[in-house]
Amino acid sequence: MKKFLVSNFILFSICANAQTMVDTNKVWNVVECLNNFSYCGTNVYYFGSDTTIGPYTYKKFLVNSDSGNLAPPWRPQAVREDTTTKKIYFYTGGDFLAYDFSLNQGDTFNTNFGGCPFFLVVDSVDTVTLLNGEQESGCF
Repeated sequence: MKKFLVSNFILFSICANAQTMVDTNKVWNVVECLNNFSYCGTNVYYFGSDTTIGPYTYKKFLVNSDSGNLAPPWRPQAVREDTTTKKIYFYTGGDFLAYDFSLNQGDTFNTNFGGCPFFLVVDSVDTVTLLNGEQESGCF
């Protein structure tokens, strides 16, 4: 469940910048705990420099951990976007679709993470107004 919440937080933050979809200036401070909150640590997630993996250019996705050192091993190592198809891909030992801005209510989001296929039906689509006044749909 914690993995899902952190992933969603990252994805919702990515939704906030429509020109490139990924706002590489974002930094996330996430408190992560083990054993019913008896052992906690703070991880700081942020984007790094460009890197090429296979035929694609990604932004490195980095994490700094405090003394708790609870950085999850499943976190994306890199993020890339396709502004033509409005899709965002994460790289975690392999490329997988993390978000598809072109979906509508009732559409099915299909992806494969770590060999596990996911089929999620879009419950609702929201529109956000960006600082420049532009509206972008697709954050759900």
